[in-house]
Amino acid sequence: MIETLRYPKALRWWDLAVAGVSIFVAYALIGSRIMGDPSMQGSWFWVGAAAWAALVVVYLAIGRTALLRSALDLPARPADAAFVVALVAATALATSAYPGLAVIQAVGYPMIWVLLRRYPAAVAGSIALAAAVGAGMCVSSGRMGDPQPWIGSSVTALLSLGFAIALGTWISRISHEGERQRRLVAELTEAQHEVARLSTEAGASAERERLSRELHDTLTQSLAGLVMLAEQAGRALDAGETERGRERIARVEAAARGAVAEARAIVASARPL
Repeated sequence: MIETLRYPKALRWWDLAVAGVSIFVAYALIGSRIMGDPSMQGSWFWVGAAAWAALVVVYLAIGRTALLRSALDLPARPADAAFVVALVAATALATSAYPGLAVIQAVGYPMIWVLLRRYPAAVAGSIALAAAVGAGMCVSSGRMGDPQPWIGSSVTALLSLGFAIALGTWISRISHEGERQRRLVAELTEAQHEVARLSTEAGASAERERLSRELHDTLTQSLAGLVMLAEQAGRALDAGETERGRERIARVEAAARGAVAEARAIVASARPL
């Protein structure tokens, strides 16, 4: 479950950003109400407040989890796109109540670029948010008596959209470059492990060859000596030279013990410390 995963620091910054925008929204709504702003008379005050409150609730319900999945590079889910839709709708409704609530863009655009991970989707989401801001500001500005509300709202929306796409493009390039470097590091690490494995195998093979060669040389020499001593002992016994035969047999025994000890020493030298 995603709840059991490590809580990234990036999510804390999202929480702080939403809290900061919430403070500004509250200040704008309450301040305009107190100052007697005609655009905030009637139910529009509550429309703006309800739009932002609903967005905060959706953020807490699914937005934070969606951002957490993105931060941990987990697969996207339909809830991620659903949050973006809610973000666009709430922004349109809030700015239609009061143009100052276009400040929601400050967190809206970054969230879109983080949640819609593919570049074309992020651009499309940014266009949708800009259109929502422009339409909402057009409504609120027209209600405030602006004879041509679409001019100012369009300029504001286009400027914010241009900035968002430029910043998003720059961040995307940095992210892609970082991902490419991470892949290269992973490939290099894997290659180093493979080289280490092959080196270990080559070293083990060389050690086996050395051990085989030393055992062959040592045992061949020892066995040749044993054969010679055994032949001498046999000839001595055949000639009735019992003492000489026993002496040769004792030498055979000593030589055999020496050969065994030398073979053990060679094998022991090949064992890891």
